[in-house]
Amino acid sequence: MAAKGYLLWIVALALVFLGALVFPYSLLARLNAERVVVSPPFVQALYLAEGGAREAIAAIKADPQNPPYASQPVLVCQTSSPCSTSSSDYIGRYCYSSGTLGGFTCSVTKRTQGGVTRFTIVAVGESRGSIGRVRVVYNQTDDQVESWEVNP
Repeated sequence: MAAKGYLLWIVALALVFLGALVFPYSLLARLNAERVVVSPPFVQALYLAEGGAREAIAAIKADPQNPPYASQPVLVCQTSSPCSTSSSDYIGRYCYSSGTLGGFTCSVTKRTQGGVTRFTIVAVGESRGSIGRVRVVYNQTDDQVESWEVNP
């Protein structure tokens, strides 16, 4: 009988120990998810602009001669589909190949020089009235980002 009680205590302590390990991790995961949604508008706008630049690079990789850019601006919501500016979970919008946001023009330009093809991407994000911009130079020949400027 005493052995069963001893075993029960060991199992209980192991569960408490595992709970002590898992609880902080779950808090950090939740806080990280909330960070993206409740971050200051300027930071959120930068996230959107960076996402646009990454989307442009993915489109260039898919077809360097005729990249399949999405129609712009791209609206972003947490869960709503389709997303609209009147959605309750609307986060913001971004552009990268055409259009303007907040008075800034989005563009992708291609230049080949010395056998190296580079794309210069100017992406703009807008969230709750704040604007974030990134300018990226992507070397398509060597498949690498040569520069990444925030708010050039």
